[in-house]
Amino acid sequence: MLNFRPISLKDKEAVNSCLRANTARVNERSFASMYIWGRRYGFETCVRAGVLYTHCFPVQGHRIFLAPLGPGDTLAAYEEMHRDSLHLGQPYRIYCLTAQEAQALDERYPGKFDIVSDRDNFDYIYRQSDLALLEGKRYHGKRNHIQKFLSTFEGRWRYRSVRPEQDFSALLEFQKMWQKTKGDEHRSEYQHELYAIEQALVHYDTLDLRGGVLEVDGRIAAYTLGVPLTSDTLDVLIEKADAQIRGAYQMINREFVRHECAEFAYIDREEDMGIEGLRSAKLSYVPAMFTEKFVATPKEPGRAL
Repeated sequence: MLNFRPISLKDKEAVNSCLRANTARVNERSFASMYIWGRRYGFETCVRAGVLYTHCFPVQGHRIFLAPLGPGDTLAAYEEMHRDSLHLGQPYRIYCLTAQEAQALDERYPGKFDIVSDRDNFDYIYRQSDLALLEGKRYHGKRNHIQKFLSTFEGRWRYRSVRPEQDFSALLEFQKMWQKTKGDEHRSEYQHELYAIEQALVHYDTLDLRGGVLEVDGRIAAYTLGVPLTSDTLDVLIEKADAQIRGAYQMINREFVRHECAEFAYIDREEDMGIEGLRSAKLSYVPAMFTEKFVATPKEPGRAL
């Protein structure tokens, strides 16, 4: 049996020892992301023989695993997950497989899994230089928004790094105000997000986070939180701006990348979740590539592989 337990700060080194073997740009593969969203998704982990096993709340009656990671035998780990679920009598699925991992799974266990593309959860990957400079015709609209912001608030704005203790109350208050503009339809999700942001700020240094704040007239107009994902990629965990301030989103995006991400070649701005407006916004920044993700479901969950 795999002995899972809810993720905690005590697990950081053990989890990171396995995550360090990962080179894929998959936003779920940082300890910070797993920790701050742990309550929302029910992340539980088990590290055994150099492999990180992760599962979370069930979906549509299926136990949900994430792809196994680590320097250990990750292909043999699929059989371990299968046996564990067989013992519990629970059907399961495996999420967040990269194309390479999906292919390796199919080759190791041919015909045993249905493997499908998960387009709504592809990661959008951008060149840091593209987001920092916004050069060329493709970014003309972004530059227009920024120029409008600069002309409107000349001498009245500044960008600075997040100061987690000093900014704690102000950032949470800004987040609550932002949520009020969105209505009640996704109130539960916004409460989870507020909790995640609170955890990020309380454990900011422990989670190796970095963030930026955009101020207008001394008040917060936008902010971003991110975390290193791989040696060459930073993942943007949270980005919020006052939509009433034209150019605020474009400014926080540009300034954060310029000031906090200079050593990274790529920026992971995560998935669009199939939301049409979010997909359009992410595509408008012209991603350099996508990290494709796949979901694998055993064809015969009640039988050994």
